[in-house]
Amino acid sequence: MSSQTFKVIKFEVLRQIKKPSFWIAILAGPVMIAGIFALNFFNSQSLNDSLKGDTQKNADTTIGIFDESQYLKNTLENLNQENSLTKVKTFSDTENGLRSLKNNEISTFFHIPKDFDKSFSIKTYTQADGKLLSNAKGQDYVKGLLYGTASFNVTPVQIAILNNKYSFTREFINTKTGQSENPFGKMVVPIAILIVFYILITVFGNRMFMSIAEEKETRISEMLLTAIPAKNLIIGKIISTMIVGLISITCLIVPALSGLIIFRENPMLKSILGSIEFNPFVITTNIILLILSFFFITCVGIATSALTATAREASQYSGMVIMGVMIPFFFLGAITAETASVATYAISIFPLSAPIALMMRNALGTLPTIELFAGLGMLSIYSIIACFIAIKNFEKHALTFTLVKPNFLPRKIWSKKP
Repeated sequence: MSSQTFKVIKFEVLRQIKKPSFWIAILAGPVMIAGIFALNFFNSQSLNDSLKGDTQKNADTTIGIFDESQYLKNTLENLNQENSLTKVKTFSDTENGLRSLKNNEISTFFHIPKDFDKSFSIKTYTQADGKLLSNAKGQDYVKGLLYGTASFNVTPVQIAILNNKYSFTREFINTKTGQSENPFGKMVVPIAILIVFYILITVFGNRMFMSIAEEKETRISEMLLTAIPAKNLIIGKIISTMIVGLISITCLIVPALSGLIIFRENPMLKSILGSIEFNPFVITTNIILLILSFFFITCVGIATSALTATAREASQYSGMVIMGVMIPFFFLGAITAETASVATYAISIFPLSAPIALMMRNALGTLPTIELFAGLGMLSIYSIIACFIAIKNFEKHALTFTLVKPNFLPRKIWSKKP
C-alpha cells in the first residue's frame, strides 16, 4: 500500500470518527435498546411486587359455591381447608349465597347449575370493586376442584395425552461419524455473521454511495486529483469506508455482547447460550465471505457514486443495489432447501444476491465444499472487477458534474453527423 493511499485512509477515517453526528447515530440505537430493556426490567419488578401484594391481600379468601349439579359433592365433602389460602363455604340455594356476598362474608359466589353437563357454564357473582378486567377471586381454585374431580378416575398418562402435555425430543445423528450433534447450535454464530453483514448493508450502505458524490458536488475532487492519483484515492476511499463501517458495527456488537454476559443467567438466554457449538471451518469461511462481500458492495457503491453528480442521486441508486442484495430473502425456500434447484444456483451466482445466499447456505450446511470455494473465488473476481470499474469511472468522470448516461450504441452511430 502506497503512502498516498494510506494518507487517504487515515484522513477519511479520522474525518468520520471526529464528527459528533457519527457517534450519535451509532450509539443512539444501543442506548434506546438499553433503555427499553431497563424499562422492561423495572416494569417486571413492579409487576412481581404487585402480584405478591395481591397474593398477600387475597390470603384467606373465602368463596361460596352452590353445586346444584352435585358434580362436586364428594370433592367438597372431603375437602381439607386447614392449610389452604382459599376457604370454601357451600350453600343450598342462590339466595343465601347472594346474601352472604352482600354482607362481605364471601368474596365470590359460584353457582354450578343443574344442567352443567349440557351448558358447561358456571354463573359467577362478584362484588363491584372496580376490577372489571381481573379474574373473579377463587376462579382458579374452582377450576382446580373441577379438574381434580374429573381426573379422579383417570391416569396421569391419559391426562397428559388429553391435555397435549407430551412432547417430542429430537436428536440429530451424523451419518459419517455416527455421533449425536446439534446443527442448530452450530448455526448460531454463522447466522450472527450474516446478520452483521445485513446491518452493514442496510444501515451504512447509503454512505458507500455518497462518499464520492459529495466530493464531486462540492468540487473537492478537483483539488484532490491535483495531489493524489485517482487509483490511490479510490482504493483509499474503499478501505476507509470499510473501516468506518466495521467501527460502527463494533459499537453495536460490543453492547449486545455485554448484555448477553450481564443477563447470561436468564433462563431463555442460558438455554440459547448453552446450545451454541462452534464450527471453526464454517465460522472462518463465513467471516471471509463477509469481508469479500462487504468489499464488493463498497466497490459497487463507489463505482456508482462516481457516475452521479450529486449525493441525492447517488442515494437513489443505493436502494436499487440494496434490493438486489436482499433477493435471497424472497427465495428462502430455494436457499434453505436441502437439494439445490436452478433458482438456488442462480441466486448464488448473481453478483448482488450471492453474498447473502452463500453465507446463508454455508450456515445451514447446504453448501457443498466445492461450491463454497467456487463462491469465494467468484466473489473475489466480482470484487476485483468492481474495484477496477470504480477506479476507471472516477478517472473518467471525476470532473463530470452531471449525471453520466450510459451509451450502449456503437461509437460510430453517435459520431455520425445527420
